[in-house]
Amino acid sequence: RSCGGEMNRAKRLYHSGETGDLAFVVETLIRRRPDARVYIVGFSLGGNQTAKWLGEERENVPKNVRAAAVISAPFNLVESAKYMDSGIRLMYVRHFLRMLIPKAIEKEKQFPGCLNVEAIKLSKTFHEFDTHGTAKLHGFRDARDYYSKVACGQFLMGIRRPTLLLSAADDPFNPRSTLPRRAASESPYLHGLFPERGGHVGFMEGVIPGRTSSWSEKQISRFFQAYEDID
Repeated sequence: RSCGGEMNRAKRLYHSGETGDLAFVVETLIRRRPDARVYIVGFSLGGNQTAKWLGEERENVPKNVRAAAVISAPFNLVESAKYMDSGIRLMYVRHFLRMLIPKAIEKEKQFPGCLNVEAIKLSKTFHEFDTHGTAKLHGFRDARDYYSKVACGQFLMGIRRPTLLLSAADDPFNPRSTLPRRAASESPYLHGLFPERGGHVGFMEGVIPGRTSSWSEKQISRFFQAYEDID
């Protein structure tokens, strides 16, 4: 979807709510290896896709899928977008837009008239880009419509596989108020782990250069091992 060094040929890119690719990968893996035990890890946008897919499919998720881990996902995209589009966090936004805007322009060249290039070039916030780019290209009314329909928080209670929700309270992309503490406490399938520090998909341990390690990877491994050992 344009992230592999080559622009895709379809009239689409990717977005936080696109779960078709994940479903395809899982189905293909199981078709090739019917006895496979599948564990899914999704980071950030991929975490949103993972949780959304699990919650949408509920009991229809293939039995091969044993567990999942959702790392630093935007559980409430409306709030996360507003958070990102303000203050010093706009530095992150501008960095991402430098990558996203050229992709949208290239997509319009493939399919002339599908996007308003001038509006996209003038985008200075995620809300502006997602209104003129993401929403327009993928059938949403505007950025808010897109955010409200695809954010994974609303799908969490539908999840029927053990799922680790790992997010830091100091995540610079997602405000602490959006952490799904209530859902994690009410669902037997959700295991919330919300440390005060960790940043966005960071969670690094150690201060000596070259000797740091990923705390989040250790948590994911332990979580998955618990379900691998069940039978």
